[in-house]
Amino acid sequence: MTTPKNWEEARRLLDEQERIRNIEASTDNVKERLKRRQPRYLGEFAVDIEQSPFAGWTTGQWALHYIGLYGGIDGDHHKAWVLDQVARILNGAPLNVVEAKWDNGDSEFRFDVGDSETYRQWVVTLRAGENGPDSYDYSEGIAP
Repeated sequence: MTTPKNWEEARRLLDEQERIRNIEASTDNVKERLKRRQPRYLGEFAVDIEQSPFAGWTTGQWALHYIGLYGGIDGDHHKAWVLDQVARILNGAPLNVVEAKWDNGDSEFRFDVGDSETYRQWVVTLRAGENGPDSYDYSEGIAP
């Protein structure tokens, strides 16, 4: 530490020390903000179901999984969607699994159910009645 020769030099040294403390505090603040920043989304990546935790799942297991994931979401339109997804699964619709990833290492599996001819015919049968092929309504619901 330098010993000041007069009051003016002492004031200058104190000002310089304060400036250095402010820079250090600012640097610490930036480092802390970088630690807390929102992770950057990297995208969705295809998953081979047979090489995933879902390998060997039956249609019943997939149906129960969908009910567990989405069945508790409020709203009749969302519950109708869950029923439709389960109906698709039980009628042999293909399942697509992707893994969403973030730059902090977090990831989650996401699912998409397609449709099948068996499912489409099942819906036709449900809608048919005494007044013809469109006697009853069938709602696919709205995804949550």
